[in-house]
Amino acid sequence: MSGGLDSLKILDNFRPYVESVVVKDLQGNVKYSRGWKFEDGVLVSTWPETDDALLPGTEYAAIITFSEFVDFSWMQIGPTGPRYYPIATDIPALKKTVYSGNFLVQPGAQRDELRPFIIFGRDLGRNDALQLDPGKRAGDGSSGRERTIDPLHELVRDDGGLMRGAGGEDRFHPLRIDAAPPEISWKDRQGISAGSCIGDTPERCGSEAAPFNINFNTVTFRYTDPGSGLKELKIYKEKLFGEVIGGSGGAPLSGTYVRRT
Repeated sequence: MSGGLDSLKILDNFRPYVESVVVKDLQGNVKYSRGWKFEDGVLVSTWPETDDALLPGTEYAAIITFSEFVDFSWMQIGPTGPRYYPIATDIPALKKTVYSGNFLVQPGAQRDELRPFIIFGRDLGRNDALQLDPGKRAGDGSSGRERTIDPLHELVRDDGGLMRGAGGEDRFHPLRIDAAPPEISWKDRQGISAGSCIGDTPERCGSEAAPFNINFNTVTFRYTDPGSGLKELKIYKEKLFGEVIGGSGGAPLSGTYVRRT
């Protein structure tokens, strides 16, 4: 063919991967942000830079950056949620594609949960993006560097021309859904349930002005809320052998727990 483009040649040596995910509310506030970076020849991902809870029935905006040009992608919040097909924007200077679009956190959750943010992408060479399992999070007892991507074994072709790594869905970015207020329960030293409170208002679980009294010297606390997270817990001892100690709020015990932000 003369004077025109008769073919498009694609250098198809790499498997794409989701390089970063940013979720914002419709006012532009970042609610979630996590990505990959090179360190000692491999890609590593530490804790999310931002990891705030999302609210059921609320719309948010997602910005998904792939490692190369991608011509097809969808995203889904939870395994039963609807699929959304975001808008693609190619960045020629970076040789990458950025997808952006809004999604709705489906209502109906009765308890707080981690809901998988499922992403699928396919590049110009028809290679599916790297399949990834859910990433670990701060406070789950693991280190920040719990997952690496080795480009030589997961993102390139082998000597026989076969693409390394498994293609499929990226579930590395579970989102915290805040569907219910936190609940704190406690037991006495014999392990018998001694009470609980739901922290939907400060008064329900106590405040500086109106503390929640527990009439035990030894108590075990259990806290459950993967969505909003426990912000702060203060424990005071007001009486010792029947006598008031400390100020009006009592004397603090071993310290104050404050959630890591």
